[in-house]
Amino acid sequence: MVQQLDAWNRHNAEESAAPYSVATRLYVFPNTIIRRFENRQQLQQYYAQFFTQHPAVHCYIGSQLARIFIADSSYP
Repeated sequence: MVQQLDAWNRHNAEESAAPYSVATRLYVFPNTIIRRFENRQQLQQYYAQFFTQHPAVHCYIGSQLARIFIADSSYP
């Protein structure tokens, strides 16, 4: 978890996607699927674009949940 968090905060799309299964889904808590990925490369591309569009994004662990903060009011 720490390595993945560090990769996220460095905006490293490849390392951020590495722990996920080949086919995965992106959820908005608790159960809304917002995107499905058929392979890890699709997830990497999504993260790369996300990091480019939201350069101030940062994540930290608080109260056993990962919280992602985006300092960009254009994000939904």
